[in-house]
Amino acid sequence: MYLFPQEFGDKIKSVSATTIFTKCIASHEPQRIYEATRDLAAVLIPIFEKNDKLHVVYIRRSDRVAYHKGQISFPGGKRDPEDADLKETALRESWEEIELRAEDVTIIGQLDDIRTTTSNFIVTPFVGLIPYPYKLKKNDFEHDEVFDVSLSALAYEARTRKVESILDDQTTISCFYDYDGRTIWGATAAITAQLLEILRSCDGAQCPHIF
Repeated sequence: MYLFPQEFGDKIKSVSATTIFTKCIASHEPQRIYEATRDLAAVLIPIFEKNDKLHVVYIRRSDRVAYHKGQISFPGGKRDPEDADLKETALRESWEEIELRAEDVTIIGQLDDIRTTTSNFIVTPFVGLIPYPYKLKKNDFEHDEVFDVSLSALAYEARTRKVESILDDQTTISCFYDYDGRTIWGATAAITAQLLEILRSCDGAQCPHIF
């Protein structure tokens, strides 16, 4: 469970949606995965408020990167030996990829670890509040686009597709989010689905205010 500093309101315009969101994420107890055969990675889920709505920042990877070419993802990457912990990995990668300064991020919680099927990583997602407006700048070599989507748009059922598949003799259900000509899928969609599920289950009476 995360304890967040009271002064985070100085960085973000605090309204009821942000307060409820922070409470829900901070109260989540993340499930960790420990597998020595996999590399460790971390991503940041940047959240900001615009026009009384909470928005999520995504990036679209270029075809020039080693992993997940052309896919939509969160800023993040593999842990470097110099990183003190995975939170530092997520913040360092966010600066390198979209010029989001670590001091401008208030980490409010952590989601469950997930496995990637193609790149053999265990990914730890961190959720962070960032100011708005904020000038984000993509790494031109690694990314083709930086964009945001509101939580309400992601939660809209008509934009969500679920596909059943069989992997290693086990049936899995994958989520796809279609929005504005883009498709969010793979590990990023799984993290997005987890984020939305935490919000839906956290406080049913108040969560509609988030969406």
